[in-house]
Amino acid sequence: MNPEMLEHNAAGSSIYAMELLSGLVFGAIFGFLLQRAHVLRFDKQLGMLRFKDMTVMKFMLSAALVGAIGMTALEQLYLVNWESRFVVLLPFILGGMLFGLGWAICGYCPGTLLGAMGEGRWDAGWVFLGGLAGSIFYANLVNPYIGDFLVSWGTYREGIDLDTALGVSPWLVIAGFAAICLSLFWWLEKRGV
Repeated sequence: MNPEMLEHNAAGSSIYAMELLSGLVFGAIFGFLLQRAHVLRFDKQLGMLRFKDMTVMKFMLSAALVGAIGMTALEQLYLVNWESRFVVLLPFILGGMLFGLGWAICGYCPGTLLGAMGEGRWDAGWVFLGGLAGSIFYANLVNPYIGDFLVSWGTYREGIDLDTALGVSPWLVIAGFAAICLSLFWWLEKRGV
């Protein structure tokens, strides 16, 4: 290999390592916050699914709002460059339904599942193994036969950004989302959930 290729490969490896490290650091912080907010607990998960305790929803909406502000700020400061992924409606709809069903049955979403495993909860380990078995089953026995059909139905090659679709600043969309979140938080607190 010539020196330029080695330098390019080293730079690419360095960037990849930084991406992995930043993912690990932010994942650990997020996991710590999940644990401190008590959203890893089965009763909190079940309480949200039964509309009795909205701690999990308030936590996740807060995280989404902070993420939207942070990613938009980083993008506008040219520190990150992210593009919308393409949208495939049928797999998103079916996957969302399956995700919700699994969450309702097991009481864990993937993030809280891993956090609960980190706390040493045995039930979370069984859920993880079930999810792993389901992924292997889908990848090997379902996707080869119907994967092309799923992807062909309702595919939008260009991602859908709400601010682009509306022709407004992303900050306006974030302000609207913040207003909805704060109003919802106020209403939920008033109702005691």
